[in-house]
Amino acid sequence: MKRGKIRHGGKPIRRSLPHTLSFAMNALSRREEETLLKTVKAQALKECDPFVKDFADCMSGRLISVAWACKDKLKLVEACMVKYTGPEPMEVVRSEYLKLRDQQRETKINNLNDNRTRL
Repeated sequence: MKRGKIRHGGKPIRRSLPHTLSFAMNALSRREEETLLKTVKAQALKECDPFVKDFADCMSGRLISVAWACKDKLKLVEACMVKYTGPEPMEVVRSEYLKLRDQQRETKINNLNDNRTRL
């Protein structure tokens, strides 16, 4: 029996592509994931700028006492950052990125097909 075919009732049946392949088409590469995370973190820092400035002002001139004197301000910064970089917001950003990437691929494929039909 050849690989890639399953005998069922004496008739060869071709296997369909594994579901993992379709998953891989909707997955990000490590480079894409890192770039997306950097972009989201930069945006989060812009959005959380007032909290970051308060925390920086609190830290100014302190060494050891930062741990207890600025703890509340640090928690505000962390909460704000999680609001933009947590699992749920990142999943939204990922899905938007994948939609955009798929649209760009479709456009490229359509352009290639148009060029082939013109020849």
